[in-house]
Amino acid sequence: MSLQEIRAQIDSSEPGYRDFNFYCRVFGLGSNGETVQNQSVLDIGSSNSNFVKELQKPGITKQVVSLDPAYKEPNQTVKTGKIVGVGQLLPFASQVFDTSLAAQVMIFMSPTHIYMTLSEMRRVTVPNGRIKIYPVQPFKRDQALDLPDYVTVDYYSQKPSDVWYTLDITNRPDINQAQWQEDINHLTTVLDFAPSIYKYLPARKVQRNTPKYLKIAPLIF
Repeated sequence: MSLQEIRAQIDSSEPGYRDFNFYCRVFGLGSNGETVQNQSVLDIGSSNSNFVKELQKPGITKQVVSLDPAYKEPNQTVKTGKIVGVGQLLPFASQVFDTSLAAQVMIFMSPTHIYMTLSEMRRVTVPNGRIKIYPVQPFKRDQALDLPDYVTVDYYSQKPSDVWYTLDITNRPDINQAQWQEDINHLTTVLDFAPSIYKYLPARKVQRNTPKYLKIAPLIF
């Protein structure tokens, strides 16, 4: 498979890849998103996935917001469900989402940006809400992971040779900032946030300067 084909596959939202079923499978959302029913959900790095559109159907979520820097217009509204932004500086008030998701976002990030994004996801997620990151891979699969008690690593597999892992963090309010920083630094030493095929992709340029409209935009909630 050529590099162009790999990138096209990662960006695709065709059924069977980054579609609604893909999200439900890797994040453990049930067959029809039932585990986030009546919740407020944030999806970072959605790109052209149809995940948000499916969750917006009546009877599933209370609210779902898709955030991605690739959206063309800085439309700071939740009516469309699509907002321009970056995970390192989320344009939301604190504690507004029940569940925060990021699929194939941190594979291009340095440990510093991983920490920034996880901390922002924690900030906007309600106490005891869930933060889920896909994919991660243990650096040493033959050893038990030494994880904080509010962190789990789940996996799904379509065949024995194809195992993928999802990081699941419960936003415990009793974890102070110093402990959080220590725990996240530890996670980056035992978990690979850019596993397997993603290592062959050229690193995307990390946007160092926040767009002006994000600096001046009022908080959405």
